[in-house]
Amino acid sequence: MGYAFISYSTKNQKEADAMRDLFRKNGIDTWMAPYDIPVGSRYAQVVNQALKGCACLVLLLTDEAQNSTWVGKEVERAVSYRRTIVPLQLEAIKLNDEFELYISTDQIMAIPKIDEDRPEVQKMLQAVSVYTGTEGPAPYPQTSAAPSPAPQNDFTFQQAEMYFQFGKDYYDDRFCKEWKLKDESDFTKAVEWLTKAADLGHAQAMVYLGNCLYHVIGYIDYKKAVSWFRKAAELGLARGENNLGVCYLNGKGVEEDKAEAFRLFRKAAAKDYAMAQFNVGRCYYFGLGVEENWPEAVKWFEKAAEQGIVGAMPYLGDVYYYGKHGAPQNAEQAVNWYRKAAEQGNAYAQYKLGECFWFGTGVHEDDAEAWKWLESAAAQGVDGAQYYLQKMSLSPNDWYNLGLDHMVYPLQRDRDAAILWYRKAARHGSEKAKQRLKEMGERL
Repeated sequence: MGYAFISYSTKNQKEADAMRDLFRKNGIDTWMAPYDIPVGSRYAQVVNQALKGCACLVLLLTDEAQNSTWVGKEVERAVSYRRTIVPLQLEAIKLNDEFELYISTDQIMAIPKIDEDRPEVQKMLQAVSVYTGTEGPAPYPQTSAAPSPAPQNDFTFQQAEMYFQFGKDYYDDRFCKEWKLKDESDFTKAVEWLTKAADLGHAQAMVYLGNCLYHVIGYIDYKKAVSWFRKAAELGLARGENNLGVCYLNGKGVEEDKAEAFRLFRKAAAKDYAMAQFNVGRCYYFGLGVEENWPEAVKWFEKAAEQGIVGAMPYLGDVYYYGKHGAPQNAEQAVNWYRKAAEQGNAYAQYKLGECFWFGTGVHEDDAEAWKWLESAAAQGVDGAQYYLQKMSLSPNDWYNLGLDHMVYPLQRDRDAAILWYRKAARHGSEKAKQRLKEMGERL
């Protein structure tokens, strides 16, 4: 079993220490100055011996490393001893003439953040474990998301991916929370790095840039957003196709064209992109760019919900709750979907689930559960939930009168709503409500 020689600039000591700790945690032996140099020994001699005996040299590639005399010497000696070089690029740089001589661009691995949970770090650990003959970490699970289409040139791809990762870190971690800026300088950095990546043809970076220009207050430019989404779509990225479809659907940055929006959603949905599947469902549900078709909407909403799109779940709940346009009515299924979305914080689903518990629709009547969910929905601003909370303290006779209002007054006329209130009153002892349900041919 061999060891990895870690070559770095002392100006990157923090990163080097983190890398050493990560290797050791994963069972990979390392040699790194100054920790492995015995007290009183000759520095150059010990370093040279360590290079001769290592299985590979792991180079922490930064501008400081390229300008370090010692790092240059270590790389040169490793090459002369025919040791494998594993260059880990920690920042966006251009190779100088010396390092370009020693390092092939297709060897470079972009590691913008030393975090064991990141897939590129797991890939690097697996490679180094092979070189050193150690077991290393378990293979990193692959996600179902398609990789971003990228430039064909290997070095251009590495640079674009590096820029994208830097921009994405700023975008994800520091600013992209409800599209509100917490730190304008971080947002500027995100846009700067994403633009560099997008200019090199990185499709995902194009989508991220488009999102910034579409959503962030103070920076909105719908036409530019459309331009970036279109470029990503032309590269075949499903997310780009979907977001461009949203622009056509809403007529932002481009002339409204719901049929074109539907075409783009279908194209992206065929690539198993969950949000596009949700949008296809919405188009069928509301008849946007296509004829209204609830059974077809159900199919697409279920595909999206199975991939975790919470927004699709209340739609499924409504389809099964109301059972219109050829879709089967199934109160129990409606409750199931409302509950799944409600437990993940969806306000409308919390409101509908509370309503179901209040009236005993698809579930046993439970006023305490109804109150819990309606209160949660009301706290998120759902007016209907606040309405029910106000009516909970009323008497069965008042509930009967609410049902009567829905049968008598034209502006409130709603037979289904009347039945719900009559049932609520009847279950709590209102004889008038029981009689009314009997006259209407409805069960208690």
